[in-house]
Amino acid sequence: MSEARRQHPVTILLYFLRQMKHMAIPFLVFVISVVADGGSLPPWYLMVLVFLGMVVVNGGIAFWRWFFFHYAFRDGALDIKRGAVLRRQRHIKSERVQTVNAKAGVLLRLLGLVSLSIETAGGTEEPEVTIHALTHDEANVLEEGLRGETEAVSTEEKGNAIEITFPRLMLAALTSGGVGAFVLLIFAVFAQVVFFIPDGLLQEVGENIVAAGVMAFVLLGFVLFLISWFLSVVRYVFRYAFFRVERVNGEIHIEHGLLVKRRFTVKTHRIQALSVVEGLLRQPFGFATIELEVAGGGKYEDSFKVVLFPVLAKSEIQSFLDKTLSEYALNFTLTPLPKRALRRYMVRIHLLYLPLIPLFVFFPLTMLLLLLVPMTTLLAYMRYKDGGVAVEDAHLVSRSRYIARTTALMHKNRVQALAIQRNILQRWRKLSTLQSTVLSAPSKTTFQVKDIEETQGERVYKWYSRHA
Repeated sequence: MSEARRQHPVTILLYFLRQMKHMAIPFLVFVISVVADGGSLPPWYLMVLVFLGMVVVNGGIAFWRWFFFHYAFRDGALDIKRGAVLRRQRHIKSERVQTVNAKAGVLLRLLGLVSLSIETAGGTEEPEVTIHALTHDEANVLEEGLRGETEAVSTEEKGNAIEITFPRLMLAALTSGGVGAFVLLIFAVFAQVVFFIPDGLLQEVGENIVAAGVMAFVLLGFVLFLISWFLSVVRYVFRYAFFRVERVNGEIHIEHGLLVKRRFTVKTHRIQALSVVEGLLRQPFGFATIELEVAGGGKYEDSFKVVLFPVLAKSEIQSFLDKTLSEYALNFTLTPLPKRALRRYMVRIHLLYLPLIPLFVFFPLTMLLLLLVPMTTLLAYMRYKDGGVAVEDAHLVSRSRYIARTTALMHKNRVQALAIQRNILQRWRKLSTLQSTVLSAPSKTTFQVKDIEETQGERVYKWYSRHA
């Protein structure tokens, strides 16, 4: 690949479709707005001409971008040249490359192609270079060259691949906890569409629901929940189907995806922390998700979190880490929070009800929100009960809960900053808050445990301050 070459010609179509999508949405919003306001649209032939103009312009731009984009790999470095009027040239040495991630949507998979994203230590949210369409052979050669792989990997090093089974995938999908996001999405879509619904129809439907009474609202909420849950399960299955993780030559290789196939590599020395996340639906059954905080490069996943494995039984985590990340396969005993911290957890969560008191006075129906008090009380107790800290040799372990219970394992040399905070009330109760910060994409992640024993906070601070 030392000679300069262009991407696969299907890149022209990919560029074209992306640009048409960006222009089509404002165009459709304009058409719907005109119709909703009772206005008249331009003549059909004029709209056809506008559409054809968009096709010609975007097609020309797509061809231009493809034709003047060249790449070559020579002498252990990737050279990128792009543009005609404004000429840009990039030279990326393989030692600067942090990750080389592959992705293939439906169209690329049908054509046997793949998109390659190259990320360096200086990257932020977006990859430094993306080559949108390559054959698998070209992608493999380029990927191995950028990772500095000159020798074949031995069979012993490639024999520890772990794959997710279909029952585990369905269990992970059903307990993913993504229902809330889809409920908000449905409300957001409804808020945009409601303006285009005739007032008469909207009023009639509202009156029928009110006339049906409380059961209608309950049934409507239940249906909304089922739809959101179904969409959440489908999205999760499509995203994490065929999940496969393997450690090879000091790197973690991860593949997953049903329609859009994703493959990316994480260098183990870039891993800053490992998190064991137990959601409310998974914890009672003894299951958890393993996530990684990784420094350098752009976003590995849409949520910036690297999922090392979607769902594991807690009894399986130790053996799983022995095969993939033995550096974090620790046996530790957490020091729980002192009993006097429970009151602070209870007070903090119930202070959220204070701003609602005026609503209770002027709108008595809002007092139904007080039915949530038992739930928030239980959540406060769970936050107190699950909190804890441990120091094991060169590792710091902290456990806390917001909604899900998260146990974070950090190597001492990976902790960028460690802070012990005490406000006036904490000093009176001899408590403190521990904050440990690690680098992560796109910036940093802070793990916090509130109201630990004051003396324990001092011990952790001294442990971190000592040179080792």
